[in-house]
Amino acid sequence: MKIVEYVTPLGTDGRRRTRHIREQKSIIGFVVQYEMEIKNKWYQLLDTTVLMVLLIKTN
Repeated sequence: MKIVEYVTPLGTDGRRRTRHIREQKSIIGFVVQYEMEIKNKWYQLLDTTVLMVLLIKTN
């Protein structure tokens, strides 16, 4: 299992955090968060967590 995370700046006080979990060639988990800096502290404003369970077996 491999976890990959990216943080993308959005303006001067916002950022998007994207994380996906991969098992072999399949994405098994995916998260996108929107964070905003308020008074020098980062706050999570939106967290869309989508866990994908793949029931497809490749032979």
